Amino acid sequence: MRPSFGFLFASPPRRITIFPIRGDRLRIAGDLTRLGRIRTPQSIRVAPPIPRMRFRMARFTSDELRRIQATLRRRFAIRRRADVLDVGFGPGYRAGRADAERPWCACFYVHRKRRRCPAHERLPRRVRFRVKRGRRFEQFTVPTDVIELNGPCLSGCVLSHASGAPAMTGLIVAWRERASSTLTWAVITVGHAFPRSVSFPEPMPRVVLRGQRGARVAGRLLARALSGGVDAAVVEVQRYDLVRSGIITPQQNTRGLVIRSVDEISRDEGAFGTTHPGQEVWPFVVRAYLPTCLLFVQQIGPIDHVVHAHRAPTGAFRPGTSGSLWRVASRSAAMQFGGLESRFEEGFAQALASVLPWASAAVTSLYDVIAGSFRIVATI
Repeated sequence: MRPSFGFLFASPPRRITIFPIRGDRLRIAGDLTRLGRIRTPQSIRVAPPIPRMRFRMARFTSDELRRIQATLRRRFAIRRRADVLDVGFGPGYRAGRADAERPWCACFYVHRKRRRCPAHERLPRRVRFRVKRGRRFEQFTVPTDVIELNGPCLSGCVLSHASGAPAMTGLIVAWRERASSTLTWAVITVGHAFPRSVSFPEPMPRVVLRGQRGARVAGRLLARALSGGVDAAVVEVQRYDLVRSGIITPQQNTRGLVIRSVDEISRDEGAFGTTHPGQEVWPFVVRAYLPTCLLFVQQIGPIDHVVHAHRAPTGAFRPGTSGSLWRVASRSAAMQFGGLESRFEEGFAQALASVLPWASAAVTSLYDVIAGSFRIVATI
């Protein structure tokens, strides 16, 4: 092995493992006590390369994944005894670890895995489908994985304008109206946090929102969606209250932030991310991507462009954390709306690229908004 540059993480027993990542770049795993750039000596044993899991997902666009999902749903809808709830896409896991032989799978969600199942009710180890590209069809065969769901539930608390119960939010938007020279400010949170009895446009309930730093800000509910594939709400707030509570600074930049696109999110399987409920920051790993999610259809209906995360600390996606911002690859990516009961180590979030177009349309229907002025100005 010829010398290469790498990063050194020296742990107390001084045992290190080197994982080649790409070319001669190396990553050394261990507890961080000292960080430096080194040349790898000939005596250090190099472990096998970490399997890269993204090359297969990159072969499909988000629109193609939606069509593939619809095909698999129709094909396996008759397997009632298999308790198939939905299907998504992501890496395969075996005994809690990523399976290098299945870097990308069709992931079937079930109520409960059964050890014994009649042959005609079993889900196949591989599925075959075709995708139309241009004037011709391309055939694909991919492995499958089965994900057991332990009580999916919405993780938000119901808001009432009378009680002023708090909800979580992590996204601030602003827009400019033709009749005003100043920006109008609002926050985005989940729609299921509000009672279905709330009517629009009058009265517009006053609510209290808890930001990710624990500060509480009074606002006015402008719009809420619980259909059309979106679970979101827009709550108008005053810039003065945001500054006073320390959520933003008086010099807050309002040029707009860039978020991850749907196509980027659809290829994030196996990526690391963070969720930001309250004053906490918890890491997670992206488990799967669902072009349309039916796992919460009884509570809020189908949800478009959903990210399933796992391997988070216990309670990271607990009730009351809906609306929390998720970041993937150091960029804002999704807004949490649900989790799995028991330990709440797995959660579900909707891509911001799906939420923001609805929010912009909702605001434009209420105000004379200058075209192109609606944008994300801060995350909290």
